Parts: sequence; C-alpha cells; structure tokens
Amino acid sequence: MGDYLVQIMIFLVGIVIQLYTQILDTSKQKKALQVFAGLLIAVALVWTGYQLAIREITTPSPNQIVSEENLDPGITKTPTRKVTPISQEPLDDSSAWINSHPTGAEVYILPATVSLNDLRVEDIQQETNLVGNTPLTLDLSAGNYYILTLFSAELYTNIGYELPVYSSPTYRNALPSDGSLIRSASFSDGEYIKDVSRVYRLYKDAGSATTLISVALPLPESQRNLTMPFIYPTLDTVNALPISYTFTEENVRNAIESNLSEHNLSGSVGKSMVDEILQVLSYVGKVALETDPASIIIQLSGQDQSSFTITVYQ
Repeated sequence: MGDYLVQIMIFLVGIVIQLYTQILDTSKQKKALQVFAGLLIAVALVWTGYQLAIREITTPSPNQIVSEENLDPGITKTPTRKVTPISQEPLDDSSAWINSHPTGAEVYILPATVSLNDLRVEDIQQETNLVGNTPLTLDLSAGNYYILTLFSAELYTNIGYELPVYSSPTYRNALPSDGSLIRSASFSDGEYIKDVSRVYRLYKDAGSATTLISVALPLPESQRNLTMPFIYPTLDTVNALPISYTFTEENVRNAIESNLSEHNLSGSVGKSMVDEILQVLSYVGKVALETDPASIIIQLSGQDQSSFTITVYQ
C-alpha cells in the first residue's frame, strides 16, 4: 500500500475536484476543473498500472534462487563443488574449537607442565585426558596445553585415503608436519599403520577464544618427495574433500605475501603457489608452507571469515 501512496493521493484529489465542480455556477471554471481532475485521475491510474507491470517483471519466481557463493567475497569456488560448512558452535571467551582432517579424530588434552623433551605420547594418550572427537568445542581456562589428535586407520579408509606402509621408500615423506611438535604412528603386524597421532602445544589466553586445526592427510605417492618450497597438504591431496571453510581471500593473500616479503621469500614462492594455498585453505582451513629458511603455518580461526593466524618457524 505504501508503494502507491502518491498515486492514491493524486486520485483522491482528482475525485474531490470533480465533486467540487458540481457546485460551481460558471461553466468555464467548471469545464477547466473537470479537465484538470480527469488528468489527475488518469495520471494516478496510469502510474499505478506501470508500477504493477514492473513489479510483475522483476519479482523472481520461487525457483530463482540467488547463489550465496556469488555473494561471498572469499575464494572463487568451482560451480559444481558443493560447499559443506563444518558445524561450529559460537565461540565465547572461554572456548576452544578443535577440528581435524580427517574429521572424527580423538582429542586428548594435558596441561603442559613438562618440557617437550620430556614429553611422551603415552603420557597424553590416557583415557582420563580424552575430551571427545573432532570437530569439538569445549570450555578451556587460560594456560598452556598439549593437544593430541589420534586418527584411526578407519578414518582414512572411510573417505578414500590410502595410508603408506612402513616398508615403502616414501613412508617418511607421506605425512609431513602441519606445525605439530610430535608426529608418530602405531602399527599392526609391523607394516600397516594402525593409527596416526599429532601433538601440538596450545596457548590459551584469558578472555579470548582459540582454534586448533590438525591436518594429517597422506600425500599421493607421486608427491612424497617434493623439493622445497612446497605446501602441505597439496591441492591434489584435498580436492576429493568438500569445501568447508569460507574467508575473505584478499585479507589472507595480503598477509601471506607480506610475510613472504618480510622473510625474503617472494622470489621463491610465486603467485601460483599462493593461489594453491588459498584453495587448500577452503578445504581444510590450514596449510604449512615449507621453505629452506622458514616454515609458515596459515590457519583459519574456525568459520570466522575475517580471522586467521600466520606463524613463522625459523
């Protein structure tokens, strides 16, 4: 109704003038006002008809759905690729969000009261330290922690990945570090991997949420002897997974390029590699860039499109 208020007012003014002419004595005045009133009524009717016609043309039908992907300022995704956001509860200041790829890893937490040199995986992997499976949101007080993510062999076979066997000449290069302090595996029959574990040190500040993403995806056989610089995981490693993370590409790209420049790596890490890093981030939310002078870890902070961290190890 509000869209046609002006037309209604013009129409009513025309009607009022028409009624007023009925009490006039002068025929010339009556005729002039009648013509003016008729014009007002005609303008109101034509204007209303035009607006109705335009609205009919521009109103989308129910099956004309605008793709949110086209509205997203982040990474340009393959149109046929389904985007499957990972479920994440809103984080408050006491929260920690822990995820992994493959998802479903067991998560163990232990306060970091001993040095890394004195730490054993067996000390963390105790039933009393088990807090759940990824993806996981939990309350965590401020402090330093060791986080262990444990991946059973079934988690890999369920999503079509093949773990290396111990006797393979590329075994040691199959699962590079994603920033984890300790990487290990247990075996059945001394040959086949039973499970894979990664240990991280997590610093939880008071009054702020924190995120940890653990990536333990085996590289394809042809990519297990990559020369530096290289990224882990590669795009070939993750492209069978659903795209699960969204972010503002420009912000992350600028931060990566700034860090490369700061560490004199712009010449060895080209635009194509940065492009691949951004694509991998949309799948698993974390990438390790390995170069001779430095390792750079880029990690998104959950599903927050504007938040990420870049850590440099030299």
